[in-house]
Amino acid sequence: MSVERDGKEKFVVIPTMFEGKFFEPDEAMRRVEEAGFVDPETGREIIFHSTLKKAEAEAKKLGARLDKDPKIEKAFKLLREGQR
Repeated sequence: MSVERDGKEKFVVIPTMFEGKFFEPDEAMRRVEEAGFVDPETGREIIFHSTLKKAEAEAKKLGARLDKDPKIEKAFKLLREGQR
């Protein structure tokens, strides 16, 4: 997603899953903004990237790490079963 920061367009990778439930990007962004651009569940600071390419690279790294997380695997399973 892109946001305006210090008068410039910046790109961010934000979580879209909170408390085991998936949220639409706008709602996820609202939650992150309210938390001061910190992941409300992990406390991880949200990184602002100067280019979309840099944000996409971070998203790929994060995705690879999350693919190995058992909690994420369980959430995806519930989502596939319609128990979102």
